[in-house]
Amino acid sequence: MRLFRLFRKKEKKRKRKAKKEPAQNPGELVKKGTVLYNLGRYEEALASFDEALKIDPKLADAYNKKGLVLYNLARHQDALSCYEKALHLNHQHPEAWYNKGNVLVELGRHREAVLCFDEALKIAPNFARAWRDKGVALRNLGRYQDAVDCYDKALRLNPNDAETWRNKGAALGRLGQQEEAIDCYDRALAIEPKFAQAWYDKGFALYYLKRYEEALQCAEEMLKINSEDELALKFRQMVLAELRR
Repeated sequence: MRLFRLFRKKEKKRKRKAKKEPAQNPGELVKKGTVLYNLGRYEEALASFDEALKIDPKLADAYNKKGLVLYNLARHQDALSCYEKALHLNHQHPEAWYNKGNVLVELGRHREAVLCFDEALKIAPNFARAWRDKGVALRNLGRYQDAVDCYDKALRLNPNDAETWRNKGAALGRLGQQEEAIDCYDRALAIEPKFAQAWYDKGFALYYLKRYEEALQCAEEMLKINSEDELALKFRQMVLAELRR
């Protein structure tokens, strides 16, 4: 009997404590998850978004942001599932369409990706990153001029995006317009001087034009950024071989 009374007393105390503790706000959990995601603490961010969705399973933004975490953990199929859930809840979510497009690019499904970027752009026509990454999908499909057109639209909206300038250069290179491509790489490097991929792409364009001294300088710039960069080391060796001929 005494044990029963003690149990009842503890149970009443536990219930009073539970009443005092307010239920967690799913919106606050999404904010917390976003902060953790931005800090690169992906597993903790995932737990926060999952907790928010337990409380409110109709939070489209929580599914979208959970998808971003999964994408960064290279769980691409799981990320795709999250974006689809977000869009089922809110078909007019441009970020979810954009993120779905990006994960489809990663999965090699470029035609589907283009359609997703188009959906994002119907909702948000000034979405510069969607124009840029639509260009990436088109370039992967071999539609280089269409890709350039998308990059131009992205650059009109955000002329300070080094990645867009580099991508435009890569598409122009594929079109055989090496001088114009080099101009784009220079624009990218003016914005982001330690952009190793832009140095490599510029160097390769110069190599293609047989401007080996300038190509070598690009390889050296890459090695200043990372002295153990295997791509830079191989490229420098290739350029030096031409210079010795």
